[in-house]
Amino acid sequence: MSVMMDYIMSAIIFGVLAITVARIQINISSTLYDNSFNLRVQGNAVALALQIEKDFVKTGFHVDPNSGNQITLADTTRITFNSDWLNSNSISSVSYRTGDSTETTGTPNVHDFPLYRNGFRQDWGLTNFRIAFYDSTQSTLSTPLSAANRLKIKAIQVWFTIQSPEPVISNIDTTWPAVTWQKMMYPRNLNNFL
Repeated sequence: MSVMMDYIMSAIIFGVLAITVARIQINISSTLYDNSFNLRVQGNAVALALQIEKDFVKTGFHVDPNSGNQITLADTTRITFNSDWLNSNSISSVSYRTGDSTETTGTPNVHDFPLYRNGFRQDWGLTNFRIAFYDSTQSTLSTPLSAANRLKIKAIQVWFTIQSPEPVISNIDTTWPAVTWQKMMYPRNLNNFL
């Protein structure tokens, strides 16, 4: 009888140990996926932030400030501006606009949408993208801006949120790793110092 009890106790201890090891393995896998998706999301956020900063800092470069052609469209999710990108006296247009969440069917995240830069689609995993415009007194200008109000723009604030295209599923919850970025930019070519 004592041998039988030893077998039963051994089986119980082995079962508890096996369950503990399985839970540890699940937690390690979940953490690995979470870290992998976080790294991807952070990389996308850095790349998009660098692109936006590089583009927006040149807003209106070599464009007559009184022509009304520095910024030709200004709304909460769209902007079009002109600039001499290569400092070659050749003015070109840059536009940003958001797409719709129905355009990204390739990911399980139902909230992400594409960003279009000069008509080219960019899939960053965006779930939020907003633009705000400020005058010389740091007051927010109401959008969409008329031609007269576009001349008043002295600062542009952009913020976005990027989420992972895949969720991280753990024992407790399902999460979408995300990064939020925000920056107020003062393009020198918008006569900020006049």
